[in-house]
Amino acid sequence: MEVLNLDYKCMLKHATQLVEMIADWPVLDWKEENFLINLPDKWISSFAMCDEEQIVGFCIASEKVVGVFYVHLFFVSLAMRGKNIGWKMMEEVIRRSRQRDMKKIMLRCPVTLNKAIGFYERNGFEVKRKVYDEISGPVADYIMEKSLTSSEKD
Repeated sequence: MEVLNLDYKCMLKHATQLVEMIADWPVLDWKEENFLINLPDKWISSFAMCDEEQIVGFCIASEKVVGVFYVHLFFVSLAMRGKNIGWKMMEEVIRRSRQRDMKKIMLRCPVTLNKAIGFYERNGFEVKRKVYDEISGPVADYIMEKSLTSSEKD
């Protein structure tokens, strides 16, 4: 398994493939332009996991809030679920957060995705609040956070 940095040039090259990967996901309606939006530190925070040059999962992240590694989208292809890709990706999220001396990692997760919520909780995330807004759409999201203590950042 190889980590591929998703800088702007790489994102431009792979945006169509990423859109195809999430096409059947009912809680998200991202198009190519969503992947190409410029956000603070997005091009050094985002990455994909590749298996023999095929993207099998990806994480779109940025420093939306100063000192916070914000995960906008964390996705593993349906065919690769249950093969520890998500765990490897989460290790990479934590590694990148520590490398940049972030205080915490934050994400949103639809309240209906129980397996994803359980995965995040097993990785040290806590539900902080429930939100209904233009981002969540018709289904509420949980705002989840993982604090990085000084010992975890070392």
